[in-house]
Amino acid sequence: MPEPYGISSAGSFGIGNAYIITTLGDTDWNTAAGTIGLSYKVGDVFTAAVAGSGTGTARRLVNDSIGRIGGKLLADNLLRDGRDLAFDTDLLYLKISPKVADNVSAGSFQLGVRYKILTTGTTNFLLIGSLSNAPGTIFTATGPGTGTGTADRLDDVALDPNPQSGTGRGVGFNLDNPAYDLQVNSNIDANGFAATSAAYIANFVISNTNRISTNFGGINIFMTGLDPEARFDTLASSGVFFNENIIGSYTNQNIRIDSNAAGTIELQANTNATGNVFVTGNIGISGNLSKQGNLILGDDVIDGEGDLPENDTVNFAMPFNQSLIPGLDLGYDLGGSLGDSTRGRWAQLHSPSWNDINTIIASSATVSDQVFIGGALHEITTVQSNDDLILDADTGIYFIENTKWQDDTITNLLNTPLKISTTGTGYYRFAGTNAMLIPAGGDATRPVSPEIGDTRWNTDQGYLECFDGSVYVISTGGGIEVTTEIMEDLGHVYTLMLG
Repeated sequence: MPEPYGISSAGSFGIGNAYIITTLGDTDWNTAAGTIGLSYKVGDVFTAAVAGSGTGTARRLVNDSIGRIGGKLLADNLLRDGRDLAFDTDLLYLKISPKVADNVSAGSFQLGVRYKILTTGTTNFLLIGSLSNAPGTIFTATGPGTGTGTADRLDDVALDPNPQSGTGRGVGFNLDNPAYDLQVNSNIDANGFAATSAAYIANFVISNTNRISTNFGGINIFMTGLDPEARFDTLASSGVFFNENIIGSYTNQNIRIDSNAAGTIELQANTNATGNVFVTGNIGISGNLSKQGNLILGDDVIDGEGDLPENDTVNFAMPFNQSLIPGLDLGYDLGGSLGDSTRGRWAQLHSPSWNDINTIIASSATVSDQVFIGGALHEITTVQSNDDLILDADTGIYFIENTKWQDDTITNLLNTPLKISTTGTGYYRFAGTNAMLIPAGGDATRPVSPEIGDTRWNTDQGYLECFDGSVYVISTGGGIEVTTEIMEDLGHVYTLMLG
């Protein structure tokens, strides 16, 4: 920057001299500079064409070109008496390119020193502060490193904590306590920014205790781009930490995920729980519930240690019109162990219609603790030996094989004889004092194809007859009935014979 003189007022500008505007006033700066149509502002440099007029002021410069800055000249002229020049444009631009000091191998990197990767080798530079392992990447070392990689040490501001000493190539300011703060009205661009105690950026406070806070309000992190990411090695709070793909707790306190109000917590991928899952509300499942191992509903199982029932109750509130698919043995065990020698049972088993159940297969069954069905002889018996066994169809009809049992009538449903059979030397007995009713009819109604032993009452002949295989004979034996007429004839015969 040109070395300045004092401040001159408009009307006293020396023609041909270079000036930098300090106050605009009402001066016509186009006329003062001999220009047309330009919009001058504080900080603009011009060469006086006339002495000028008005209330504006400008500081005279040695020349109008960028010149050398150094030593006390920078402090005395730019910060004279602690006042700045109120420039609102960039007058000074300093750029210090890092100088390569020497080549360093992994294992010898110094903490806080900047390096540029020369060769990667077997070194993972990501572990010591670099954002990439590519050669040419500049990084500040966070450790000595390991492996066969090499890097060039950069000799810049980071290498010299006191640039005014002249041992480094950095740009610095006097380390004495300043009388005024350094204020910058535009952006500060820097490869590195170091603060001794704390850095204040807008509402952010970055302290040397590795703490980022705000003067007020929260901290909002917004990212832009097609695939924005915020990456952290470990994100930790006082109780919860985030490390790579792990969310953990420092203490034995619960980790709570709260969606607030009517919001939901949605897990979009497979979720594995290696521990227990406890739910105080309802569980709704729109898909399938699949379990390869045991599915236990209620963990207060029957253990036989106390009186039944146990504490847990499992209620199925929906109708079982779904399928219950059994295992490979095609069966269900409806009675678990009670913890002793007895088996549990279902108190009642209901079906709106037994026709809805195709087949019930049981080796044996006890009904109402009174009737036993099953056994080796396939019998239906009463559990108590002296109890009656009553088959009562109410107003219905019993059908047994090809017979129909209704009220006091047994009907043979086939066009074949109804047989009552015995085995061995058994015989048939009709107890009681009443009569047995047998078929009755005249000669014309005799069976067309009778069998030996067919017995009936002949209403025409007035006697009980039996078929002997050829003809019907009197069931009492051969001959005819002895009538009154026959007895009178026999009486006459005996009178004649005996006199």
